[in-house]
Amino acid sequence: MTDTASVTVELVQVDRTPGRGALVALAVCEIDVAGIVFRLQGVQARRAPGGGLAVVEPHCRGPDGGWYPGVLLPAEVHRALASLIRAELTEAA
Repeated sequence: MTDTASVTVELVQVDRTPGRGALVALAVCEIDVAGIVFRLQGVQARRAPGGGLAVVEPHCRGPDGGWYPGVLLPAEVHRALASLIRAELTEAA
């Protein structure tokens, strides 16, 4: 038996970060999974090598000093979030 649940992604805020190198903007979003809402802060929009825009989940520094994802989103949720952020940045330009 396979259970399914509705998932919605809502963009709460996008703040541009001029003068911060490859970092273009930081976003806040809410992901609603069957009525349970998770808020992600620090979602990065970065200039991708070779052009384009990469959307990256929030990261935190590990004990070894390396950066690690603070959350791993399913591909479908990540694509939806990236699409919302790109649309917002394009509209605001």
